[in-house]
Amino acid sequence: MIHNILPKVDSYPPGYYEWMNDLSDHLGKFYEMAIVGKDARKKSMELFGYYLPDKVVAPSEKSSDLPLLKDRFVEGKTLIYLCVDNACQLPVEEVKQVVLEMGK
Repeated sequence: MIHNILPKVDSYPPGYYEWMNDLSDHLGKFYEMAIVGKDARKKSMELFGYYLPDKVVAPSEKSSDLPLLKDRFVEGKTLIYLCVDNACQLPVEEVKQVVLEMGK
């Protein structure tokens, strides 16, 4: 269905927003980010300053048993875990590192 819509998108792009969103979901990666530590909320707000579609962000300032956050809390650090297809990369501390990784 998306293939049939693509030739029409140029005529009125806002009218095809949902179709383009579906295409993005189909072609791109879906990211999950766990941000854990004292500055989790601050770093998540910094992350939202970038246009990064197809992501879920789960910040937590303390230890949690939620599956994405479980066993990720390290006292005295705020770590960001970038996960794709149920596999997480090594944690980083800077939002810019995550943004660069997502741009690859």
